Amino acid sequence: MGAGDTSKHLMELKYRSFDPKHPEADVKNHVYATVDVKINTINLNIFMQPLLRMVDFLTGQLLPSLRGDVVPQYTPLPKLDHDVAKQNLDNPMFMDMHVFMESPIINLRPLPDSTEYIKVKLGDLTVKSSRIKS
Repeated sequence: MGAGDTSKHLMELKYRSFDPKHPEADVKNHVYATVDVKINTINLNIFMQPLLRMVDFLTGQLLPSLRGDVVPQYTPLPKLDHDVAKQNLDNPMFMDMHVFMESPIINLRPLPDSTEYIKVKLGDLTVKSSRIKS
């Protein structure tokens, strides 16, 4: 992986977590955290296993560690009564996510030292989360 423009930061990350009583918290939709990610132009050499390891790290380690109120996995959770459990399942807490990637270039190589490969130039990509309540 390499930066397309070395004068810019490769990635800009903005993470905000709100107390439910904070005025910027979206109490109606139960959104108490936001993450905005901007990835500037990058050149990627893709091999599936390393890519999946990065995704696992970001979703399983990095994002949860940014939240200060995350309960460690080894701590036993208190038992909830039926009404509290039903309320949490009916109205779970969510995180708004907005990811913008500026014109990534992906090189698909069968082997790291291959001279023949496929180069895919993607336009700007945007990924946003949304909550659809059925």
